[in-house]
Amino acid sequence: MNHGESSRHPYMGTEATGASKTKPSRAQLWREIFEPSKQANDWMPARVASYKQITPDSPERKHIQTEQRPASRSSRHRDREQRVWFDEDRHNIESRSGSPTKFDAICNPSRTRDVAVQLRFEVYADLDDELEVFNRLVRRGEFGDAKTFFDEHLLAHISNPWVFVQYAEMLLEMGDYNSILQLDPEPVFRFLQFCGQGEDFEAMRKLEINWRLLKASCLCRSQHQLQPVLDEVCPPSEIIPVSEKLGSTEVKIICLAMNLMYLTDRASACTAAFPSNLARWGNWGKVYEELQAQGRIWDFRDLFTTSCVCFGIEITEEQFFQSGTVSERLVEDWKTFRGDDESTMLAILDIFSTMALLDINHVKGGLLAEKYLSMANTIVETMIQEMPHCAKSRPFLRFIISQSCISLRRGRKSELAYGYLFGFPGLAVFPLDIGTPYYIPVHQENPGWEPPHLPKSSFEPLEMVLRASRELKDYRTQTLCLRELAVRSREPTSFLKELTWLQKEIQQDMEGCLTTCLSRYLVERNIESKAELLEDLNDFGRWQDPSNLISPRKACARDIIQLALSPHPNRFPQSVRAGLRHYEWVPQSLRRFIDQHVERPSSRPIPGVRYVDDRATPSISRQQSSVDGSFHISERRHEDSRELSLRRLSHGRPTPPVEEEH
Repeated sequence: MNHGESSRHPYMGTEATGASKTKPSRAQLWREIFEPSKQANDWMPARVASYKQITPDSPERKHIQTEQRPASRSSRHRDREQRVWFDEDRHNIESRSGSPTKFDAICNPSRTRDVAVQLRFEVYADLDDELEVFNRLVRRGEFGDAKTFFDEHLLAHISNPWVFVQYAEMLLEMGDYNSILQLDPEPVFRFLQFCGQGEDFEAMRKLEINWRLLKASCLCRSQHQLQPVLDEVCPPSEIIPVSEKLGSTEVKIICLAMNLMYLTDRASACTAAFPSNLARWGNWGKVYEELQAQGRIWDFRDLFTTSCVCFGIEITEEQFFQSGTVSERLVEDWKTFRGDDESTMLAILDIFSTMALLDINHVKGGLLAEKYLSMANTIVETMIQEMPHCAKSRPFLRFIISQSCISLRRGRKSELAYGYLFGFPGLAVFPLDIGTPYYIPVHQENPGWEPPHLPKSSFEPLEMVLRASRELKDYRTQTLCLRELAVRSREPTSFLKELTWLQKEIQQDMEGCLTTCLSRYLVERNIESKAELLEDLNDFGRWQDPSNLISPRKACARDIIQLALSPHPNRFPQSVRAGLRHYEWVPQSLRRFIDQHVERPSSRPIPGVRYVDDRATPSISRQQSSVDGSFHISERRHEDSRELSLRRLSHGRPTPPVEEEH
């Protein structure tokens, strides 16, 4: 970014020169902001901002931009407003049409008469102000306050499809999959079977599609079977081609569909697949122009970051901007918004922090991550001075996480901290984002958990963010912090146990819990802890149909580790044999690993070599986010096969198979 760009946009400028020598360090500043109240404990920090301070009549409303769904909408685009004309007590639809009544209302001096006119209007509760405040709390990541505000101001309107879907979106964004599964959509959408065609019917139908995709995204995390997810996914023809003039409901639908794309193109899915080419979805340049003209920065944020996760950064920038990068266009196209616009600044900060996390473990060394982090840093400097109340928002917390992770990984790939795994015959699986590695043994070997020693100061930023995210009830940010803390710690047991408890008991994130259990194999070394891990792995049950699993790779790893932890190892000396039942459905790299150690009639490996996944970024990668997520960086998943390079024997020892996954 050149100086000219920064001078045009106050919060995109470079750091001011001539700063006071007494200016506190960034670490000291974080401690001052995130230091919990003395009365608070680690698990329940004191709340800083109450939802009561952000009521519809509060003066703070002057800073509120309608972040997700603008309050002023034409009737055609108010696609989330409830328009239900039926008596719920009688369950019958009242007719809104009828022949006009004829009457004579002519009045003149020779014909005097009294005329009584009765006018009846359909009255709806105007919830724009309440939903505006609710969405603002959600965008800032203040989920505890958002739920309290919803209970006091919107719960009475939960049967309104517009309100119902937005509440479900909040639950998905915070990572509360358990609460989503407890929602009952039947009273909300049952009237659709009575409605005919028309504008109102189409609006409600879109909301139902939105809800079903939300449920599908939740099922991807809360259980392991593929078919229940596919049952909720709509056909691609319902979404594609994408309209150039998107409402916010359509934006959410598109993002959710992109996140589920990797499941629909599975050979066993037996359903129409979404296009794996971003250009086939629609004219993204026109879409961006419309969003930018309307100032809908959060809708752009959702579409752009989700596309980057699912299709890659370079392809997404090419489709949205044709020329230029996201850092250049954000500076140029959004400069007309005032520097004190809290909503816009938080959105742009969130975009840059998210992009940095996406590139954090890139094979090229994370140079783009450094660039995005630098852009985000200039916004942070301004907001700390002008909007200190935003310091505990989710975009700020994500920035601190990305800054801490990138500084630790600077100049090397993160998995080199676990390079000792290369000396063992099993398969080491490394995440391409923030996450814990796991190891798939051949027999019963266990390399152990031995990351390098790190100074205590490297843990402090993440511990502060962890306390703040607990306060906000932001489960997704909590999992990010716990994973990264575990990766850095030589004694990760406490972090992994808390992570397991959070995922299993609070979120019902069983897919994430499975990943955590796989990582625990490297940590559990004594008989008692191994028995506890084996019990946790057994609790997932036996999956009868390997073709109907969301993540065959992790299911295969689970079965192999189960056998390795068996109290009777002599009966099955080769644990890797347990993966044979998943052979047809796992990625090619895992098939080759199995072939090296299990006698099969075909697919014999080349003697004297081991297979190593280089992870060169493909032109199109099928990954998952927050649904993330709401998009969530640490929840990306990659199931397609990639071409592998061969690394020959060196120093008389074979280089083990290495695999990385999203």
